[in-house]
Amino acid sequence: MIKIAITGTIGSGKSFCCDIIKQYGYEVFDCDLQVKKILDDKNVQNEISELLNINFNDGINYQVIADVVFNDNQLLLSYENIIFKELIIKLNEAIDNSENEMFFAEVPLLFEKNFDVYFDQSWLVVSDDKNIIERLTNKRKFTLVDINRRLKLQMSVELKKSKATFIIDNNFDKAYLDSVIYDKIHSMKKG
Repeated sequence: MIKIAITGTIGSGKSFCCDIIKQYGYEVFDCDLQVKKILDDKNVQNEISELLNINFNDGINYQVIADVVFNDNQLLLSYENIIFKELIIKLNEAIDNSENEMFFAEVPLLFEKNFDVYFDQSWLVVSDDKNIIERLTNKRKFTLVDINRRLKLQMSVELKKSKATFIIDNNFDKAYLDSVIYDKIHSMKKG
């Protein structure tokens, strides 16, 4: 089995590319979705509540967590250690249970958090800053402050390009992306 990570900066179009991969019959392990499931665990909530000095009596408030951790690097690292420990367990379980010849995972911070060691290939989705900002402000309702705060925590696109095994340019339409992904998957099946 070939393990492939789909990565890119926030707003680059990783999820859009993963939706195309799913159309070809592949499951995609979604790290962001798994993190939300991890945060539903009461033991994890207690650990994070204690770390961040916030309570979850009214449920998980992702904006409150983001406001706290993105303003304190040490808290961010401690928070990530709690989350990533659980995420690695879930990732390994998904890999072990997969029956496909290719295993795909959407991993936003693949290189930043050294998750690339779990994969054979890394497909980097790239997009122009203008497109990224437009996607994040229109679809996810981020402010420019939110966008810049998150982008500062991510590795530069140029450095990511140097580490990636395949680059997907997401500055074109869906038909273009579909053909790029189709060609790549089918070349791997042949090779």
